[in-house]
Parts: sequence; structure tokens; C-alpha cells
Amino acid sequence: MENKKLYNKTRNIFISLSLLICLELFLGQIVTADTFYLKDRSVLSGSILEETAEDFLVDNLSLGQIYILREDIIYRETPQADTLSESYTILGRTLEIIANLSRSVPQRRPDVNSFNLLIPGNVLSVIDTDGSDIFFEQRPIGDSDLITIDYGQLSPQTNRITIITRQQGLVQEESGLCTFRLKYILNEDSRIRVIIRYPEVFRLESIKPEPKVKCKGLIVLDQEIRRQQHFTPQVQFIP
Repeated sequence: MENKKLYNKTRNIFISLSLLICLELFLGQIVTADTFYLKDRSVLSGSILEETAEDFLVDNLSLGQIYILREDIIYRETPQADTLSESYTILGRTLEIIANLSRSVPQRRPDVNSFNLLIPGNVLSVIDTDGSDIFFEQRPIGDSDLITIDYGQLSPQTNRITIITRQQGLVQEESGLCTFRLKYILNEDSRIRVIIRYPEVFRLESIKPEPKVKCKGLIVLDQEIRRQQHFTPQVQFIP
């Protein structure tokens, strides 16, 4: 009980995160773990060790074991095998975006030791399903990066990887209205989840389609889509 009180007392020190620390956690989060979006705009990921009516004890890659109070949670994301989940964080008035993208690993062919992926934006990090960093080579091509990854680095069970990028993703009109638009066309029937975090000072003007979660600073879109069906979410803000 004393340890639990200690965690609760020190919790605010651990999770009052600046953008820099938040990005550091973003890069190091465990891909297969639960992710908690908190009222103070911090994001914590980790394996749940214990769960009560009041809180979760979470094993976080950067912070170790930490308690998260249920009352501080805006949204909890639990990975699901049939769901493609990606997240985007808009960084203040610069309108830059930190994107957490999920990509399939191409099936390995005989005598092929590496694979290439063309990723929008500047690639900051690539993460395996066990949370470990993957070394990659990158070459800029226009507004995207072409990355090369050796198959030998990946865990045997890996079929998807997470790629963290910095992007210029918003279009701003003379009126000040900013539009964030995405487009997905999947090769199989699937559920897709898109999480968008934005500064609370932004005024939210419109969202398409209807979100699963909408609160100040956080939008969650969750939808079943058919193979080759277009899914084009759009959000508009006034900074």
C-alpha cells in the first residue's frame, strides 16, 4: 500500500511531459501495449500489470512501473489484431505533425535480404512489435523518405512495424481555417482507428466522419471498411 501511495504522489512528476519528453515516449512506446491518453495531454504506453476500480499499474518502457488513475484517462487504446491503428499529433502553431504509422512487412522472397518503404514526411524512428528500435537507412524523395530495412533485424513473428514521422500535414487557408485530411485504401476488409491529438487552444470546426470519441484536444475515428473502399477522414480547425 505504501508503494502505491508513493507512485500516486510522484505520478505528476513523471507524466507532466513537455513536447520533447512526449516525443521521446512516443518513439519508445511498446507497440503491442495499451496506450493511455491523459487529461494533461501526456501519452503513456505499457503492459497492464494490475487493474482496479480506481487505477491501472502499467509497466512503461521509459518510466518503469507507474500507476495511472482512471479519472485522469481520456481514452484508452487496446491493440486488436484486426484493427489498423494510427495516430497523429499536431504540434502547436507550427502545424507540424508527429505521425505514428503502421506498415506491413513485405513477404520475404528468396535471396532478398532487405525491403524498401516510401513513407510520407521525415522518418524519425522505426519500431518492432516487441518495442525495440529497428535500424534503417533513409533517402529523401520529395516530401517523403524512402527507407531500407534488413529482414534480419526483425523478430521472427513480425508482420507489421510502427514508423514515427514528422510531417507537414495541414493546409491553411487565408481565413486561417486549417484542414487535416487523410486517405486510406486497404487491400482487405478491416477496422481502422485514427487518433488525432491537437492543441486545446485550437477551435474545432468540423469532423468527418462522425468520431467515436471527441473531446478537447483529442479525436478518435473508428470504422469498419471493406477491401478497396476509400476512407477519407477530414478535420478542420482554427488555430
